[in-house]
Order: sequence, then C-alpha cells, then structure tokens
Amino acid sequence: MSIPFDVPRQFAAGLADGSLVRFGALLKDSGTGQVVAHLQETGVVPRLLSGVSRLPLAPTELLSGAVAIDNNLKLRQLTSLVQTLQSLQYATMGIALVGVGVSVAGFALMNRRLKGIEGEISNLKTLMEKQFRELHLRELRARFALASTCLERAENAHRFREPAPELRGAAERLAESSGFFKAEVKFALKEERVNMELVRSFTYAMLLCDTTRVECLVEANEMDAAMCVAECSGADWVGLFDEIDAVTLTRRVSAATGDGQHSYSELRELRLRLIEPFLQLMNEATEAGITRAALIQSLVDRGIEGSEYLQRVRKEEKEPILMLPALTHPAGR
Repeated sequence: MSIPFDVPRQFAAGLADGSLVRFGALLKDSGTGQVVAHLQETGVVPRLLSGVSRLPLAPTELLSGAVAIDNNLKLRQLTSLVQTLQSLQYATMGIALVGVGVSVAGFALMNRRLKGIEGEISNLKTLMEKQFRELHLRELRARFALASTCLERAENAHRFREPAPELRGAAERLAESSGFFKAEVKFALKEERVNMELVRSFTYAMLLCDTTRVECLVEANEMDAAMCVAECSGADWVGLFDEIDAVTLTRRVSAATGDGQHSYSELRELRLRLIEPFLQLMNEATEAGITRAALIQSLVDRGIEGSEYLQRVRKEEKEPILMLPALTHPAGR
C-alpha cells in the first residue's frame, strides 16, 4: 500500500503566517483546531545520529555531536533536519533523539544508546558511592541489563516464524524498566540537592524504554496496545515534571555543586544554560508522546499495518521528517 506522505516544506507558509500551529507530533489549523497532518521521523534521523547518545539542546550541539558526518550528503541531510525542526518551532533539538512520531531508530541502536547511558552513570562513581548503597547499585545494574536484554530480544524477533510474541514480550518487560527509571527521576527531583547529570541520564533511559515499547507494539501490529502505551507514558511524563519549575530546579541543582553558594548571575546562567533547555525538551517530548497515539489511530483508520508503516519510513533515504495528512476527524489534543 502506498502511504500518502507530504514533506514539511509544503506547510512552511502556514507555519510562518500562524495559520498552522504544531502541538507535539500534530500540525493543526490554528483557527479550527482541526488536525492537518501527523509528523513522522524517518530512517534518515537515526542513521545520522547513530553516534550520538546524549540529548543535544541546540542546533550547534546537534551538528557538532554527529561525529559520524563523513560526506556532503550526510551534512546536507543533517542541515535539513535542523532546519526542519526549527521551521516546526521546536525549542530544542533534543527531540531528534527522543523521536517524532513512532520511533524508527531500531532496537540495536536503542540498545547502544542505553548502554551509553549506563556508562555515563557508572562514570559518576563518587556520586554513586555517596548516594546509593551497594544493594541499590546492583538493582541499577540489573535494570539496565534487563532493558538491554529486551532490546536484543526485539532486535532478533524477525528471526522467529512468529515475531509478534517476541515483540510483545519485549514491550512488556521494557515497561518494568521504564517504571524503575521513572521512579528514580521522581526521587531525584524531590531531593534538595539534585544532580542534573543523574536526572538527565535516568530521564533519557525512561524515554528510550517507553518510545521503544511503542515501536515494538507497532511492529507487532498491536495498534490498540501501542496507542494505550503512547497515551499512558505521555501522561506519566507530564506527572513527573508538572510540579517543578525552573527556579526551584536551579536552586536544587546549585545546592549539589561546589559549596552551594552561588551569586545571582551564576544561578541565572545555570538556569538559562541547563535547566530551562532541559524542561523545554521534556515539554516537547511529553507533547510528542501524547500525540503519538493520534498518529497510530490514523494508521488504523487508513488500514495501514504497523510493520508496513515502519518499513516504509525506515527505508526513506532523503527526507528526515515526513507528514502524514490527517483524515477528517474532530479536532482534539
């Protein structure tokens, strides 16, 4: 089945004059609220960012972070990705690693990113020794190992005569890891002395698990379950960050650094450089997660199987972001 994709530049004029607005992975008519199109990343994005494990927060970081850029084609594609995300009015570029639409990064790449996160946490050795007992360290290692095993299971599912049960099983176990990382984020944010590197690492691990759960279920053509996971995980992300503001988080992060005594200008610089971009990224990731379910519903309404859809967008060679025009439905968020 041919999937009727558009490209973002066809909507550039509407975005520029305000007649169209973006909310998460949806493009809407600003007057009626009607959904116009669904955003979807393609296989171009993970191929470009295969060497990036962190959450870049600015276009320059995204460009400098993609260490695998080795030819003019890749450079043009990465520049196109940055320009597209900017034209769609994303505040940060970190959304390129979190995912727009259904994740198409693939399970092997997600596993490498997960192991990169584990390595970053392990490098915080002094902090870990002070903040966690050895029992908790063992539990942390076990959770990363479980998530990694699930991703390996999903990666090899296609070798089975019936891949769907393997994909469903991987998604189910990834929910356990996501719940663990979510609890760690929640606990860390409530501390009076917040280590921002730890919060970022646990947050990205949680996002990675949840977006991969959706990818597993879409691949298995379990569309109702995929919609449910997308909606529930998006709501969970909202709950994590809706009770903390930039000023409070800045104060708590400041208390964990040095002697905790910082001038007003130092606190302002910390808030502008690190805290506000992180909270903006989480807002965008949350909106993308919430609206992911609408994209999956659109696939169901069109009679497009999840595995067919993923195969199509993974094989895209040119455009980093595609738009699936919406069917006529009542507007909604």
